[in-house]
Amino acid sequence: MDKENEIVDEVDEKEKKKLTKSKLELQKKKEGKRTNEIESLNFLVHQYFIRNEFDSCFEVLSKYSKNKSGFESPYSIIIKGLIARSGGRLSESLSLFKDCYALYRYSNDTSYILKEIGKTFYLLGKMGDSIDIYNNVLHKNKDDWDCYYHIGLIFLNKKKFEKAEEYLNMAMNLNPCKEVLIARGKIYYKKGLFDQAIPLFEEALKKSPNDNNLMNTLGSIYLKVKDHDKAIETFKKSLEVDKKYSKSLMGLATITQINGNFDEAYELLSIGYSSNNNSAYLWNNLGMWFFSKEKKIFAATCLKRALYLAPFEWFISFNLGLVYLKNEQYVTAFVHMNTAANLSKNQPYVYLYLAIICSELNNDSNAKNCFERALSIKEDPIILFNYIIFLLKKKMFKEAAEKFDKLNKSKIKKNNEEYQSIDAQIPIIKKILGIS
Repeated sequence: MDKENEIVDEVDEKEKKKLTKSKLELQKKKEGKRTNEIESLNFLVHQYFIRNEFDSCFEVLSKYSKNKSGFESPYSIIIKGLIARSGGRLSESLSLFKDCYALYRYSNDTSYILKEIGKTFYLLGKMGDSIDIYNNVLHKNKDDWDCYYHIGLIFLNKKKFEKAEEYLNMAMNLNPCKEVLIARGKIYYKKGLFDQAIPLFEEALKKSPNDNNLMNTLGSIYLKVKDHDKAIETFKKSLEVDKKYSKSLMGLATITQINGNFDEAYELLSIGYSSNNNSAYLWNNLGMWFFSKEKKIFAATCLKRALYLAPFEWFISFNLGLVYLKNEQYVTAFVHMNTAANLSKNQPYVYLYLAIICSELNNDSNAKNCFERALSIKEDPIILFNYIIFLLKKKMFKEAAEKFDKLNKSKIKKNNEEYQSIDAQIPIIKKILGIS
C-alpha cells in the first residue's frame, strides 16, 4: 500500500513538473508574442511617423494603452511628443518628454529623451534651460556631437558668434556632417563674410547633392557676391531636381531681371506662381517685373501682397516706396521708405531715396540728414551726385562745392551706365559752381 502511494506521489510530482513547465513555456510564448507585437507596432508607428501620417500613427499608438498591464513603451511616448512638437504644441510635447524621462530614467539610457527636452526648450525660447540639459548629457558623454551642435545653434541664435563657432568646431571634430557645416556657414553669412561661408555650403552640398534648400542658399550667396555665372549654375542644378522649385525659380528670375531680360524673368515667375503662390519673394519679384513694364498699379498690388506675407522684409517696403515715388505719391512713398529704413539700418540707397522723397515734400532738413546718413554708410558717387543736385536746387552752393570736391576724388566706374551719366553731367555742375 505504501509502495503504491509512493508511485502515485511520484506520478503526481512528474505531472506537476510537466504542468509547471507547460505554464512557463506558455508564459514565455505569450511574452515573446507580446514583444513581437510591440516591435511590429513600433515599426508601423515609425512608418506612419516618417510619412507624416499622424492620425494613423495615433490610431496604432492607442493599441498600447489597451494592454491589460497598461504598458506603454518609451518609444510610443517619444513619438507622441514629436508629433505634438511638429504641430506646434510645444508645452504638450515638453510634458510628454518629461513624463517619459520620469518613467524610464532608472531603467534606460535617457540621453535621447533629454536631448528632445533640450530641443523643445530651445523652441520655447528657454535657451538657458536648453543649454543646461545639453550640458547634462555631455557630462555623461563628452563625445555627443549633437549636443555641441545644438548649443552652437543657440549661441548663433543669440548672435554670440565666437561661442557658437567654439561649440560648432567641437561638433565638427566629432561629426563633420551637413548640418554642422551649414551652421558654421551661417556664422560667416550673418557676419557678412560671404567668401568664407561659400566653401562650407559647397562642402555641405557635396554631402547632400539633391538638397534644393541648400542649393538655393548657395545660389543666393553667389548672387550677393555678384558671381552670376555660379548663381545661375546652382539654381539650374536645383531645378533639375525639382523644375517647379519656387525659390530657385525666383533666384534665376532675379538674375534675368538684373540683366534686363524681363520677359524671361516673367516666364520663370509664372512657373513659380503655379507651384507656390504664397511666397512673398515671388510676389515681390513679380511686382518689380510689372514696375519695369511701367504697370504701376499691378506693381503696387503685387508688392502689397508680398508685404502682407512678409511685413518685416525691408526690401519689399523699399520697392513699394519706389513705385509710389515713381507715381509721384510722395506721402505714401515716404511711409514705405521710412519703414524700410527702420527695418534695415545699413542700406545706403534706402536713405538716398528717403532723402529724395523728403526733398519732394520740401522737408529740406530731413532730406539733408538722410543724404548724410547714406554717405556715412557708403561714400558712393551716385549718392554724392544726388546730394549735389539737391544742394544746387536749394542754392546751397558752398556745400555743393564741398560735395563736388569729394565726387571728383571718388572713383567713377566708366563701364557703368549710371556712373557714365554722372560723368557726362560734371561739366554742367562745374559751370553752375563757377569751377574751371
